Amino acid sequence: MPVPVALAEMNGTLRTGQKSVLADLITSGINCPSEIELEGRSCLLIDGLALVSAIGRPSGAQTFGDFADSFQTAVLQAGSRYQQIHVIFDRYREDSIKSGTRERRTKSTRPIRRVIEDDSVPLPHSWPNFLALPDNKSDLARFLSEHIIVNVPPDKVVVAAGGFVDEREVQSSERAIDPSVLRATHKEADTHLIVHCVNSSLNNIVVSARDTDVLLLLVAHAPHINCPNLYMMSGTAKKQKYFNIRAIHENLPAGSVSALLPFHALTGCDTTSFICNHSKKSAWNVFLKHHTLLSSLVEGELSKEKVKEVEEFVFKMYKLDSIGSVDEARAILFSKKGKPEALPPTSDALSLHVKRVHYQAIVWKQAHCPKLHLPDPETLGWKKIADNKLQPLLMTQDPIPKACQEIISCSCSCSTGCSNLRCSCRKAKLFCSSVCGFKSNNVTIHSCKNTDNK
Repeated sequence: MPVPVALAEMNGTLRTGQKSVLADLITSGINCPSEIELEGRSCLLIDGLALVSAIGRPSGAQTFGDFADSFQTAVLQAGSRYQQIHVIFDRYREDSIKSGTRERRTKSTRPIRRVIEDDSVPLPHSWPNFLALPDNKSDLARFLSEHIIVNVPPDKVVVAAGGFVDEREVQSSERAIDPSVLRATHKEADTHLIVHCVNSSLNNIVVSARDTDVLLLLVAHAPHINCPNLYMMSGTAKKQKYFNIRAIHENLPAGSVSALLPFHALTGCDTTSFICNHSKKSAWNVFLKHHTLLSSLVEGELSKEKVKEVEEFVFKMYKLDSIGSVDEARAILFSKKGKPEALPPTSDALSLHVKRVHYQAIVWKQAHCPKLHLPDPETLGWKKIADNKLQPLLMTQDPIPKACQEIISCSCSCSTGCSNLRCSCRKAKLFCSSVCGFKSNNVTIHSCKNTDNK
């Protein structure tokens, strides 16, 4: 097996799963209305590229100028009840740890380059193919940011960030707003949104997003945000709902908020692997009882003690207790299950996974800070490949030692106590061991006649 099957597909890509399950879990029992009252001054925050994807290629639009007009209309309609509208865009860089996820999402497309020089440039026939290229999205973000600032109606305040050539540039249609406090070095709109929330003095903030990551970031950073009424608006125009961030934060188990983001990264997100056969729902039951094992994961250096605590959390996901090591757990589970995908990762693969989890959790923890101070990702489970891209380092050792491959390939099920050549171990001139999965006619390993016990 060329990859750790607990964490990766056979083609080397990280295992994926349903992130949205976690949103359902943390909002269980919380009222999520389809409408809310806004008393006092209010601000709407919009993920720019998410809105671009939602709009698609408008029917009747022929040029990028037409598309920009449609985008502006959508922004103003969404923000009709708000005094301020902030539109924040992702940064598209090759050295982003999220580049692999973006490539996977656009794998079936055939990217085409289209430089947006002015309003008259024709829209491409295939919108998905256009959006599949990072350079195109960067151009579009810049073009739309400039367009909405220039064309703001006099009764609205619009702030644009993340889309300009200078990643830290922020522009506002209202001179009274100081953009300097919003200048950030974030690559993702998900975290950049938090900077805008933290620096708002308005009575109400609503973040328009459909991503579970944004919901978790808002909950985790709620203590840093002074706004009394904080919501995330999700869903579609016809079926939308508002998540009350304060209510969700207060409803979580005492002391668990600090472990929420590490838990999300450990159990799978856009930059880390989901663990085979373990959904977020099943892992959540472990989290409710043992979240303290993850609480210190993003604090300081990733020590051996912290890794050990994460391993213990993973053991509990596999319903194992009092296990000395991951590899010992693998041996125990293999004797019961006999399938590689039912086993936890090797100690080597899990260690690298924990490093990636630690790195992602550090990024998320600093979301309220304009300037991120991050360690070198190549020291935390990532490696550089062609074009300066980052790729997860899945393992540094074979998942199955060569000396064990023959043993693992033979799983006896004979009913004669392994006394003749019907026993595949005896036939291969190997002794049976505890990993042999035979249980036929009540024959157990203790009555096996093909052991090394003298």
